Amino acid sequence: VREAQHNLNFGPKYNFFSLDELTSMQNGNRGMNDAEADANFSMAINWAHDLFTERPEASKLILRNHSGSIFCRKKFGKETFLQYSTDKFEDFEEFARHCLKTNHNINFV
Repeated sequence: VREAQHNLNFGPKYNFFSLDELTSMQNGNRGMNDAEADANFSMAINWAHDLFTERPEASKLILRNHSGSIFCRKKFGKETFLQYSTDKFEDFEEFARHCLKTNHNINFV
């Protein structure tokens, strides 16, 4: 995790998207500059959003494929997604929490 946190200081190498259902506000970035990863991220967001809608008891997902890992979280009507191009993290959720808190002021209780 320390290596990944260090790399974040040199610019985003991840994709991020946030949707607040209450305000309909959307926020995000595309920092990976990889068309395949971007397409996978978009598909994962749509799939996870549908799952969160169909199954309200679902609140957290971690998806992995050859493009990397995607952290998906829904809490209090806010959906947050982060994709990072590695599968080396043993605790990807902790990395995602740190990245979202540090770079986007999103904190999960």
